[in-house]
Amino acid sequence: MSNRKKHLTVSEVKEHYISFFERVMVLYNLTFSKKEKDHNVEDVKRYATALYETGRIDNYDKKAIKEALEDFASLLAAESNKWDIDFEYLDARIDLATSSINAEIGALIH
Repeated sequence: MSNRKKHLTVSEVKEHYISFFERVMVLYNLTFSKKEKDHNVEDVKRYATALYETGRIDNYDKKAIKEALEDFASLLAAESNKWDIDFEYLDARIDLATSSINAEIGALIH
């Protein structure tokens, strides 16, 4: 087995962020019995605010969503090679945020 680490691409990390935004939308839909289908920046901000104001997510999750939106914007800029970004770091951050949101989804389902 090789010890070499696979280097992530902008595209792969962006997909992980998009999946995270979808999970935030799922949590919102489950919490409020909605059928939202969009998870663009403004929608995700609205979902985060509503989830926070109703106590479904805490300060950590709200901050994680805000930072994910900021990180995603930096990934968009990275596509045009303007920035040197540590994709492994961003990927690890979004994995943690996704785990937290998934735990909230799991709590609603069970």
